[in-house]
Amino acid sequence: MMKAMEAIEGHELARRVARMEQENRRLRLAPGHPRLPVTMLILMGAARHERTVQASQFVLVDESGSTRAVLGMRSAGPPLAFYDQNGKNVEAMLGILHTGPALGFYGQDETLRTLLGTKGQSATLSFNDDQGKMRAEPGWAPNTAHLLFFDENQKEVYQVP
Repeated sequence: MMKAMEAIEGHELARRVARMEQENRRLRLAPGHPRLPVTMLILMGAARHERTVQASQFVLVDESGSTRAVLGMRSAGPPLAFYDQNGKNVEAMLGILHTGPALGFYGQDETLRTLLGTKGQSATLSFNDDQGKMRAEPGWAPNTAHLLFFDENQKEVYQVP
């Protein structure tokens, strides 16, 4: 009788150990388990394929289908344009001009109103009228700063210093 009890307990113990080992295997792959990220990285690395998407223009649209941003290619470099909520007018543009990188802000009629740009070691900020003509330009270059004002014909009318 004693041997029968020991056999039953041994069998029960073996069944419990088997169940715990199975549960342990499941926990190793469970979300949040410390080994999961390593396991996932190994699996992802084995299945990873390098992929390149190429285009001359990328258009970002909102849920209604309106254009909200466009990344394109021009001869001077790639501009990134941000559009108004209707997707009709450019409000801001980041790009490369022939003088260097620039950030422009536009009016409702897509007239350039403000331009921040750099050229070499200098930087300028231009303010334009409603026709897009530069009217004022504070700027900076190594060891010097300036402030220029222009008339409606973009002729310099005042300069400091």
